[in-house]
Amino acid sequence: MAHIQINLGNPEKALLYNEKETDPFWNPYRKCMALYALGKTKEANELLTQFVAEYGEIAWPNIAHVYAFRGEKDEAFKWLDLALENKDSSLLDILNFPEMKNLWGDPRWNKLIDKLGLPEDHGFHRD
Repeated sequence: MAHIQINLGNPEKALLYNEKETDPFWNPYRKCMALYALGKTKEANELLTQFVAEYGEIAWPNIAHVYAFRGEKDEAFKWLDLALENKDSSLLDILNFPEMKNLWGDPRWNKLIDKLGLPEDHGFHRD
């Protein structure tokens, strides 16, 4: 629900839903996006730094998702490439998240999609 509220432009509601999330992975993952959307950049940056420190060895697509949400393309592609290199299957889900549209138009997007080695009718956006 927190992710949906963020996408609906309701970061305050996202934080309320996120308070109910007790999982040590999902809570900070969503919270750093909601805080960023609220303009609480310093707090969002600190939380993202902690999230990367704790989960940077396993959560490559999730970290890319956060950076894509923030419009930080270089960081997003860095983490997407790591997800691909590590054959993280959740990459295919995350590439469909609305925040990935922030990466469209960048030449690295088509290169990433091509690297997936999927059939021509894969359905992912191509510029």
